[in-house]
Amino acid sequence: MIMDSCMTIVSDNSFPKLIKSSSQTIEEYSNAIPALDLRSSQLSKGNFNGHSKLIMSQNFSLAIREADTTHIQNAKIGLGKIGMMFPLVQNEYISNGKSLGPDKQYIMFNGDENKIIYPKKHKHITLILDTNGLQKYFSEDEAQILIDTYQDMSNGMVSSDRKLLLTQKLYNLFEDFKELDKRIDKNPLAYEDAYESLFYALNNYQEAHTSKVFERIKNNERLLARALEYIHSEPLQTITVSSLVKNIHASSRSIQYCFSELLGMSPKKYLVRLRLNAIRRELNDSCPTEKTITNIANNYGVINIGRFKQDYEEFFNETPRETLFNFKA
Repeated sequence: MIMDSCMTIVSDNSFPKLIKSSSQTIEEYSNAIPALDLRSSQLSKGNFNGHSKLIMSQNFSLAIREADTTHIQNAKIGLGKIGMMFPLVQNEYISNGKSLGPDKQYIMFNGDENKIIYPKKHKHITLILDTNGLQKYFSEDEAQILIDTYQDMSNGMVSSDRKLLLTQKLYNLFEDFKELDKRIDKNPLAYEDAYESLFYALNNYQEAHTSKVFERIKNNERLLARALEYIHSEPLQTITVSSLVKNIHASSRSIQYCFSELLGMSPKKYLVRLRLNAIRRELNDSCPTEKTITNIANNYGVINIGRFKQDYEEFFNETPRETLFNFKA
């Protein structure tokens, strides 16, 4: 139940803001969502071409985002936050090594970490809540029930139908906020109605219709999760496919199979692409007069500089030199 309007969180100086951004770099994309610590790496060739529309307020943010390049995001949500992502395009997402189900939804809760691989064509709506903000619309007991339920949801205990219903409600709400943002006269009551619609949808979402049935996780999904955990916890400069095989205690054939089936690439190619991204980040952060492209590449185990430059340009549509100098310009 929504609490009395005297608990309003809308005031003349705290209206939600609509922010539009297009043709984003992968770095801008990674930094666009509040309350998330993100690191992205591009996994397919071409321009990243990220686009987003973001509604921001003191207690929540609601974003519609899309891009046309496969990438992986290492994400950690802040304490006291709930994050929900609902894809709007039915393509294959992989969360912590596991292929997501037909509803394609995942939740991060109160400090959770997640590695999610986005397909080449993807579009999704993301909602991030400050759990303290829930107290402004729910009683303490109601807010705790809601928080506990989202913890259950993160473990797969909510039906697909309920997830899809909330996806549609969030999309409609985003359109409502967009229309409100266009108005010259900012009416607090209109924003309160929109806020109430949001929290009513969330409250309704967690009522009944939950399921204790867990989807069985395939062996190759478990293996990929372990492989990604190892890869992203070790220095890229030294990790190899051989060290991966040794440290996650799996055969080379099994690792090759799970990467090929779930990611569409070999573990060696995956590591190469992560290294290209790491080199690009270091080029962005380096002073051209203090570091050379060759030195930076060598630090990541690159031996054939000519081949590296060719791969880099083909992958990012710019030369390493352009990255180094254009960033500084």
